[in-house]
Amino acid sequence: MKIPKSIEVAGREFQISYPHIFQERLDVFGHTDFATGKVYITNIDSAGKDMDESFSDITFWHELFHMIDRAYCCNMIGGQADKEDMIEGLAQGLFQVLKSNFKKLETKEEK
Repeated sequence: MKIPKSIEVAGREFQISYPHIFQERLDVFGHTDFATGKVYITNIDSAGKDMDESFSDITFWHELFHMIDRAYCCNMIGGQADKEDMIEGLAQGLFQVLKSNFKKLETKEEK
């Protein structure tokens, strides 16, 4: 999947920094800064090694779900304790469905 340089969610343009190296914490793979409209996604793991591309793709979807949650769901996906788990499940699920079915979804067949 090609991670775009920007994406529009709820009428707001978010700039995407990919690949991004998180200097302050090595255990962070993605972050959305709503104040600045910037999204950061890394392509390396906490040991500094390149991650499988699909991991960065899932991180992109994870951050996108945070944007959708905030804009359209009043930040109500999951409770505070399980929000990250619910967002991660949605991201992994959508990634798998799109990856497995994109060609089927890409064009509408004429009858």
